[in-house]
Amino acid sequence: MSLIVAGKYIRRETLIRAQIDLLSNQFKLSHDLVHNFRTELFSTYFQPNVQRQRFTERERRIFSQLCAYVTEGVKTSFSEYFRSRGIDIGTDIALSVKLVMSPNEVLELLAQELSQEQQQQVQAKDTWIITVYRDSYTHTHSINREIAQRIYDIDKNTAFRMLVRRREVSAFCCNDLQSLGITYDNENEKWRFYYNAALVVPIRYLSLDGRQFRCYGVLAVDSLNEKKIPNLYNEVECKYILGHAADLLATFFVTAQVPFLKRLTVNCGARMSEGRFSPSPAEK
Repeated sequence: MSLIVAGKYIRRETLIRAQIDLLSNQFKLSHDLVHNFRTELFSTYFQPNVQRQRFTERERRIFSQLCAYVTEGVKTSFSEYFRSRGIDIGTDIALSVKLVMSPNEVLELLAQELSQEQQQQVQAKDTWIITVYRDSYTHTHSINREIAQRIYDIDKNTAFRMLVRRREVSAFCCNDLQSLGITYDNENEKWRFYYNAALVVPIRYLSLDGRQFRCYGVLAVDSLNEKKIPNLYNEVECKYILGHAADLLATFFVTAQVPFLKRLTVNCGARMSEGRFSPSPAEK
């Protein structure tokens, strides 16, 4: 009897492993498709001497809509992936989009809230990072997790420093941040209340030869992970899920450098807000 039970267990584990491998391959194919599209688009239109263009109010709304589609889709993908592994993540998952900003952009956004001394401190750094979007559930139910209310020093946050400053790093992943002790830097003194596991990937362009590099921000997913699941997030399937979404967001920035692509993005974004996704006759 024990041999029969053991045989059934082995077959069940083999089937589960095969299903996870199939799901992993699907995630990789989706990631590679978007990643290669992003790379090809940037290799054609990227202008290294042009800094990220400031958005108009309309473009900000469009980018916010893109963030909404992307973050909700990513949450669904993670939930399905965790379910395939027998993990009920429930609501313990939060996504955020953070953008790299110049001192002038920061001052335009927060000048009225900063003292003269603080404004001088902002000018002293070349770049800052700011949270510009959170998934709808987090935004609604975790009101203390700010949006566009605080700027972060890239060099005083481990994940930001690794991804924005070092082009050879493509992800920051840890499932027990508190275990890192003083080796983990985070300016948000309340981070322990919100998460202990995190996966962060860059929103960027890195040319195939490694010579051209521009990091526009980061896309992050985090969880409290109270059960201390050691491999909750990983740099395989989870990185594929989050990475392809970051690449999608990156394509928005190259369009701001090219007039006809910019018009296409604005027009498509306007139709997205109206619930229409097909191109207009002039764009077919």
